[in-house]
Amino acid sequence: MTDGLLLPRYRQILYAAANKAVQSARQFLRTGDIDSRSREITRAQEILIELASSVDSSKAPEFGERLLALYDYLQCRLAEANVQQRDWPLAEVGNLLGTLQEAWSQCTSIKQPELALAEV
Repeated sequence: MTDGLLLPRYRQILYAAANKAVQSARQFLRTGDIDSRSREITRAQEILIELASSVDSSKAPEFGERLLALYDYLQCRLAEANVQQRDWPLAEVGNLLGTLQEAWSQCTSIKQPELALAEV
């Protein structure tokens, strides 16, 4: 689904799946399972690509650009974690994904009239 708009529930599912993949990668890193760690990091990277492809910057260009920059940063951290086999980049990505998931959850709980007033 890369039409520029993700349904709010689908976005929540993607954030949860990416976070789960990162947490699994951390566990596989601790146990020394290189193949599984790499597979989970790749899964998280693919989800971030899907999220990035859905960003519509036409209504809020600065927000869209910043969100894309954050997704790029997360991709770099995941690559670093995979190459250097370190936990702290994975922990950082997991924390940021959790924050993003919570923020989007709060945004989707705002009713449309309230959101329109906030934009004025």
